[in-house]
Amino acid sequence: MTTWQNDYPSEQDWPPGFGGGIADWPHTGAQLSERHIRIEKFVDDDDLIIRAELPGIDPERDVSITVADHTMLLSAERRRPEGTCVDPHGGFYYGRLSRVIGLPPGTVDRYTTTYQDGVLVIRLPIAKSTTQADPGLHVRLVDAA
Repeated sequence: MTTWQNDYPSEQDWPPGFGGGIADWPHTGAQLSERHIRIEKFVDDDDLIIRAELPGIDPERDVSITVADHTMLLSAERRRPEGTCVDPHGGFYYGRLSRVIGLPPGTVDRYTTTYQDGVLVIRLPIAKSTTQADPGLHVRLVDAA
């Protein structure tokens, strides 16, 4: 296994107040400890479609979806492949990912998913209204006679 050498001081040599590193700095810890999942959502026929970019995950093992109160919580974990080294300058993120997604009224709590080419597609049916929409204002003319 390859290890990276660097000339950066260890955390013990950092100035006071830096704590456990950059993850403890104000307003950055949440961004570094858990990332947001990039999504797009749209309506197709009578379904709400949510497409989530999740490359490098096993959807059966690493994804959790919870739907309640017109909200979906989508969580995932991207695991570092066995035998790979930690590159401090790498661009890949490994760890927890999450996204809270607002759902429109009428969205049913049942859903189906597919995963292909690193994209998770979630399909939720939108219930058809049981009442007819009001077609507008009705005016009845009355003779002034």
